[in-house]
Amino acid sequence: MTGSAERSPGSGSPSATADGRGHEPRRGFGHERVVAAFVVVWLLLFGAARLWPVLLGAANLSYFGIGIITTWAMWNSAAHPSADRATARAWRVLAVAAVWLIVGGVTWTYIVLLSPTEPTPWWSKLADVGYAVVSIAAFLSFPHHSMAMLRKREAKLDAALLVLGTSALAWYFSLRPLLVSDIERSSWLSWADSISSWLVVFAACWAYLRARDLVTRAAIALLMISQVVFNISDLVLAMAGDTYQSGDALDVVFFGAWLFRWAAARWAWHRAGASRNDEASDDAEYRSGIAPAAFVAIAFALLVYMVFADRSARMGGKTGIAVVTSAMTWLLVARHASHLVTTRRQLRAVERQKERFRAIMDSLTDFVFVTDGGGRVTWASASVQQALGPVDRNPFVSLVHPDDQASVLAWLPCDGRALSPQPVHARLRRVDHEWLHVELRGNDLLHDPVVGGLVLNGRDRSEEVSLEGRVRHAEKLATLHDMAGRIAHAFNNVLAVVQGHAELLAADTALDPAWHGDVSDMRSAANRGAAITRQLLGFSGRQVIHTEALDVAAVLGDAIPSWRRLLPVGTTVRLEGAAGTLRAFVDRAQMEQVLLNLVVNARDAMPDGGEIVIAIASGEAEDGARRVLVSVRDSGVGMDAGHLERIFEPFFTTKAPGVGTGLGLAMVDTIVRRAGGEISVSSAVGEGSVFTVSLPAVDARQSGPHDVQGEPSEVAPDAPQATVLLVDDEEAVRNVSRRILSRAGFDVRACSGGAEALEAAATMGPGIDAVVTDMMMPGMSGRELIDRLVVVYPQIPIIVITGFTADVDTRVPMPPQVQKIIEKPFAAADLVGAVRRAVSWRRAQGTRA
Repeated sequence: MTGSAERSPGSGSPSATADGRGHEPRRGFGHERVVAAFVVVWLLLFGAARLWPVLLGAANLSYFGIGIITTWAMWNSAAHPSADRATARAWRVLAVAAVWLIVGGVTWTYIVLLSPTEPTPWWSKLADVGYAVVSIAAFLSFPHHSMAMLRKREAKLDAALLVLGTSALAWYFSLRPLLVSDIERSSWLSWADSISSWLVVFAACWAYLRARDLVTRAAIALLMISQVVFNISDLVLAMAGDTYQSGDALDVVFFGAWLFRWAAARWAWHRAGASRNDEASDDAEYRSGIAPAAFVAIAFALLVYMVFADRSARMGGKTGIAVVTSAMTWLLVARHASHLVTTRRQLRAVERQKERFRAIMDSLTDFVFVTDGGGRVTWASASVQQALGPVDRNPFVSLVHPDDQASVLAWLPCDGRALSPQPVHARLRRVDHEWLHVELRGNDLLHDPVVGGLVLNGRDRSEEVSLEGRVRHAEKLATLHDMAGRIAHAFNNVLAVVQGHAELLAADTALDPAWHGDVSDMRSAANRGAAITRQLLGFSGRQVIHTEALDVAAVLGDAIPSWRRLLPVGTTVRLEGAAGTLRAFVDRAQMEQVLLNLVVNARDAMPDGGEIVIAIASGEAEDGARRVLVSVRDSGVGMDAGHLERIFEPFFTTKAPGVGTGLGLAMVDTIVRRAGGEISVSSAVGEGSVFTVSLPAVDARQSGPHDVQGEPSEVAPDAPQATVLLVDDEEAVRNVSRRILSRAGFDVRACSGGAEALEAAATMGPGIDAVVTDMMMPGMSGRELIDRLVVVYPQIPIIVITGFTADVDTRVPMPPQVQKIIEKPFAAADLVGAVRRAVSWRRAQGTRA
């Protein structure tokens, strides 16, 4: 067989069947199995032809099957969906060159068979030159990087190695034999054939150095080796001369050259698309692989063979080979040294990148997990280790609160289900066994060759959840406060009617004495109801408050003796702290209520008795302001963490049903906070509890809240008869108030609202001696009525009847005409006394409005 049939470099990746719709071809190995079977069959047939020459024709004919297979692979490689335009063009030109080789090889083979004594025709060499030109065009068509790549040190050394090795092989295996006339091959076509064959190798070297990616570079390296094998085999064929016959062992070497071309095509096909993945990295660094070193090793071995075969004795061949091999050795050592330097530099860069990544990940406050396909944690950020402890190789769901595991499992990918793009909220167990509220988001990178896992990112929302809980708690408190105030206000109106009528009955001299007890019970029930509404109003913040600079120790000293009657046998109260030194702005009644609730709570926590210690001390806030600290300590059963979180929640109680309402501590918390203070609690199961109330000391504030009650000087109870304007929208309250005042001798003009009262005042004019008005009325409120009356009649005294401070805005002082504020339900004596004093005060001014 002649080399004319073997000169077909090819580098590519034949496509598998494509469906024509842009789908990725199926990458099986059926083609490889077919080729392997063909190679085995051909080798068997070739071996049999050496024993039975009759089979030689079949062996020669089937030989070209490998060329057809390679051509088909190259052409399909050009049609691969991932091939760009330049790659496709290069593969098509290589396929054309392969066809050129097949046609020329078939023609040459059968000329030799038919006329074995005739010399090789001249047009065969001309066809070889044409093939070389097509092959060079194919190599130069492959996509490549810019020339800047070749300025790198390693690229320069690779270029020197390839050029020196190719030049040495071309000289000793082609050009030098022509010069020394070892064979009769001195025509210009012989020179053109030899030079063009090695120019193909030079073109392959150039394409190798400029290749855009590692895949293309590896394919070109295989093609380069196939061309070198062909060129050297062609020399052996030429030197054999007439001794060569079809079926010689040299045909196997030519067959091997075709296999190298086919291997290049199949390698590129199986790695189709990888070039684009490598493109970005190759732009930054030149990477050539082992091809230059392997090529030089082959050249080195062939040159050494030339020395031992004594084929270079003339024209100083051995000396030249020694120089060339020494130069290649030096270049190869320099290349490896450069590669080591580059590798160390890359390793240092990788280490710096790893350190940078580790530092960034260690600074994260979010939680980052990487789990494998089975859901086990394979990596966790430092924030996870700090908050949750060691979690490696633990199932991720084992870190999740049992109540949240179902939702997390439904969120994670499983059984073909993709990871949900929506976040999921879950609680993760901390090292202290508390639970963190975390918002989880994920990224499925299980198929990523670097990560190979599911990346879970968790943001700690514990503070947000706590804040949301406090906001909801505040909203609930606001709703409860409003509801309690409205209920108390409506109930106070009812109690005012009941108490007023009871007092009218009690004052009726014609009443049968047998009824006096019933009337007394009515008044007592009304008073008890008033106490309940005062609790509700204290909880809602709508109670009428009279603040003063209060000696807290004195309040406790007065109250403790009465509290002892509430305590069972075996329970005592002890007071610690000096009196008269610590004073706070607070309402006395509310302060007593706070302390009483805390004492009762301590009593209930000690069913078997014990000691309650009330301590008074001085403290200091963070801003340096002085505080009054009152603590109530018991030795009772204590509370766990879950109860401590809800202890001040309205309607929450640890007592048995029907024993506690759950409003006591909630009211305490409300009163203390509205007084500008704070309350805290510390407790443990079996170790008792300590409640600490912190209030601003007297010198920490300029003044207390406005005292809405202005007391006039006492006047004689026998004030002259007067006219009173009574205003109240509640008919029952208005009627009972009118009867109480009328029985006391006052001339009462009753009105159901502010507009009617203004009309009456305009009619009566100066004849009004006092005004008694409710504050909360539809239409015109009591405050609006007062503001309009004092403008027209500035010297008329006014008495206000109200049930809670929502009616009396203590931030805006009442005008001086407001003589008294009376809380509902009121005693008849309080109302009559207030009106008498107001009338006396007016007449004491010496003029009438």
